[in-house]
Amino acid sequence: MNFEINVTQILCAIAVAIIGATVRYFIPWLKSNTSEKVYNIIEMACSSGVYFAQQWWKQEDGETKKDKAMKHAEELLAQRGIIVDLGVLADCIEAELKKAKSDPSFNS
Repeated sequence: MNFEINVTQILCAIAVAIIGATVRYFIPWLKSNTSEKVYNIIEMACSSGVYFAQQWWKQEDGETKKDKAMKHAEELLAQRGIIVDLGVLADCIEAELKKAKSDPSFNS
């Protein structure tokens, strides 16, 4: 009996196993981890926009403040290369505004 070991086939099998593991485990983990980080950045940008508008435009009406908050949040996100639909950003600003109104230091 003569057993020859073909190194090329062994290396190909190892490469396929590594690629399979990467596709199966690493890529979904990376996507979910990145999505969570992006979500947190969007949330912080909305919060910053709300506080920014409240601080700088205290005497303005609500719509003007909302526009200023959205513009500020949009600029912060653009600096990080994140593009968000304006409808989603408006909803995020509204949610952050509701949270901020429950903060006693918000209106001071």
